[in-house]
Amino acid sequence: MSDMVPFHDDGDDLPFHQLFRLMDHTFRNWASLLDGGMQARMQEQDSEYLLEIYLPGVNRQQINLRTSGNLLHVTVSHEAGHSRQDGAYNVRQQQVSSMQRSFALDNVQQDRISAQLQNGLLRVHLPKRTAGGQRYRDIPIA
Repeated sequence: MSDMVPFHDDGDDLPFHQLFRLMDHTFRNWASLLDGGMQARMQEQDSEYLLEIYLPGVNRQQINLRTSGNLLHVTVSHEAGHSRQDGAYNVRQQQVSSMQRSFALDNVQQDRISAQLQNGLLRVHLPKRTAGGQRYRDIPIA
């Protein structure tokens, strides 16, 4: 459904107007793929940064959060498949997908990072740094 181009009758009958609208829609979708396909939002609060990543249909076991230097790496791996008997044929379909995105961790206490996944929304709490801390850490998801 998200791949459909919405129809807007704005009364503009310029030649190629529909083509330009279609190209805009296509390139907007490609841009979202370039960032790893993860929609994310970062908010600065008084004592922490809150990173929210929208991951519908993903469970905790499919997500890996890891810090490395001043980066937070978010990796999601998903495998799905099914088999069925269709007459004389065995039909088996397998889908494997993976996406990754990295975020800069300036001014963050890496040893106090926490994360929760609820209703397809991953919330990563990044406490602000007051002094130096660890450089590498795996982060459990509650």
